[in-house]
Amino acid sequence: MYIEDILRKIDRLDMSHQVINSIKTNLVDDKVIRLDLGNLDLLTLPSGIFDQISTLNVLYLNNNQLSLLPIGIFDCLPLLQWLDLGRNRLEAIQENTFSKSSSLRVLGLHNNQLT
Repeated sequence: MYIEDILRKIDRLDMSHQVINSIKTNLVDDKVIRLDLGNLDLLTLPSGIFDQISTLNVLYLNNNQLSLLPIGIFDCLPLLQWLDLGRNRLEAIQENTFSKSSSLRVLGLHNNQLT
């Protein structure tokens, strides 16, 4: 069984504290409800990275090096309730970043460089 087959059968994935230089789109299947991408030192998120996981409820992107969120990055996550972006290098958040996130209840932005 290949890792791709395993990733398509799980509903929770914790990749935090790993040594990962980049992440590609279509990382996991659409059954994932909790995804932890914290503590990876990610510099960027590719556009469309979350397009195939519309079932996501909880997303951790904390403790990375993100300075910018791509336009529409969270648009395909209608069920997202918890988003942790704390401890990154975000300086600003574009106006409509969360406009389609009607289920969002918790948003962590602590320890960024927002003004």
